[in-house]
Amino acid sequence: MFPFLPSLLWRSGLSAALRRGVQLVLVLVLLGVGFSRLQAQNNGALAAFPTFNGAVRAIVVQGTIIYVGGDFTQATNAPINGGNSLTRNRLAAINANTGEILPWNPAIDNGSVFALASFNGTDIDVGGSFTSVNGGTTRNRLCTYTNAGALHSFNPNMNNDVYALTWCGTRLVAAGAFSTVNGGTARNLICSFSGGLLDTWDPNVTTNPILSLSPSATTVLAGGAFNYVGAIIPANIRFGTADIDLTTGVRTPFLANADNTV
Repeated sequence: MFPFLPSLLWRSGLSAALRRGVQLVLVLVLLGVGFSRLQAQNNGALAAFPTFNGAVRAIVVQGTIIYVGGDFTQATNAPINGGNSLTRNRLAAINANTGEILPWNPAIDNGSVFALASFNGTDIDVGGSFTSVNGGTTRNRLCTYTNAGALHSFNPNMNNDVYALTWCGTRLVAAGAFSTVNGGTARNLICSFSGGLLDTWDPNVTTNPILSLSPSATTVLAGGAFNYVGAIIPANIRFGTADIDLTTGVRTPFLANADNTV
């Protein structure tokens, strides 16, 4: 779900203190604790990071910039960076070396941001429960911004929430609770886009949401609350975890059958 972790935690450009701070922040986010609940009091590393007035639910890193998404509408710089509060509607960017909030300021008008992804060093893909961005432009649960803050024309129009995004080669894979894309094309819980267009890959996962994705060279590992990958027959039972071939869309023999949501 967080393919950026190794490059973030070991990037030589970050000081050791800030790297430790980022590690702790990421652990807390993974445990479901938003930045708004972080207290930096006596920790020098965390003292540089901003706070938010709502939960942070997704993080992705490009170079020395940390992009965050969630439920917040305001971000406040740490005292060391001026302590000023800024409007940031569910998306924000942070300088990874200083902890300062950056000018990047696209607006997600409603709902929440659950997932972020980045592929080419210039774009940020955003998934969630939103239906409007930039003060009234329709984008149903998935959109893309440049790192300059401009909204792309990409508009896949998902009919339900997007909980996970990842890049597999040159394809963007999206997963969540949706059942149609592009205003009516059937795609149950997972789909992929090539060059900004929905492709034919269709694993047909049912019946409950996919919540996380982790890519490899030839497959993508999905976690969530689903029951089947493919036709609803005993051979295709995959409770909560499945490894899906990126070419065929067929589940691999990997069988974990988790006894609860992954």
